Amino acid sequence: MALIDTVTKFDFIDRMWKIHDNGKNGAYSIEGLEVLWDWLDGLEYGHQEFYPADISCTWNEFKNLKEFQDNYTDEYEDLDDIRDISIVLEIDDEAFLVSEF
Repeated sequence: MALIDTVTKFDFIDRMWKIHDNGKNGAYSIEGLEVLWDWLDGLEYGHQEFYPADISCTWNEFKNLKEFQDNYTDEYEDLDDIRDISIVLEIDDEAFLVSEF
């Protein structure tokens, strides 16, 4: 037997936020989680299981390109360079999410 729980956008953001110490560790912003939810919700996979640990390991949020470069390398001059190797979701004019870099 399997129990299935439908996760709403609110549930997704709330659970991810709580897992990451209510944002104190700086892993995700509320805005970033909203963008990530919208992207995941738009995928055509049908039923998806919600595994916060997998999401946390797969997606990283950066405040700007400089933060990304400080964490990895400055060979990526803009978001298009990062898009060549990964999925990039823009949050605002500077902040963005990157999948499995």
